[in-house]
Amino acid sequence: MNLLTAVAAFESWAVGQDQQEVGWIDSYPGWPDVYKAVEAIVQRDDPVDAETLSAIFKVLLWDEEGEGTKEMLLASPALARQVVFSATHQEPEEVRYQVIDLAVRLGERDAVRAYLTDYSTRIRGRAEQYLTLGELE
Repeated sequence: MNLLTAVAAFESWAVGQDQQEVGWIDSYPGWPDVYKAVEAIVQRDDPVDAETLSAIFKVLLWDEEGEGTKEMLLASPALARQVVFSATHQEPEEVRYQVIDLAVRLGERDAVRAYLTDYSTRIRGRAEQYLTLGELE
């Protein structure tokens, strides 16, 4: 299953879920397929198109704190950088929140600085926190 298909399957499943229930995303039975699809993209280690980037952003949003997805992306620094530098205007803001952490893990100070002018005080604050704490020395 490719990533676009995996994302479409999640979105179809999500329609029937009580999205107000805590942890509803975690109960998705297709997470293994989603992770395999992300892993396949990482293993190709090639730039991805806008549609695939959008799918990656959705997975980062849905994945609890995005940790599993971020770890996979870090295995392909070029792809991770593409994600980082393409996310500065992504909605919802939770995507940008996750991507800032990915940028820090990559050591991309300039990418983190780009979020200092974000309209969201939460996003600006996260960027400032990482830059102030010297996490990108």
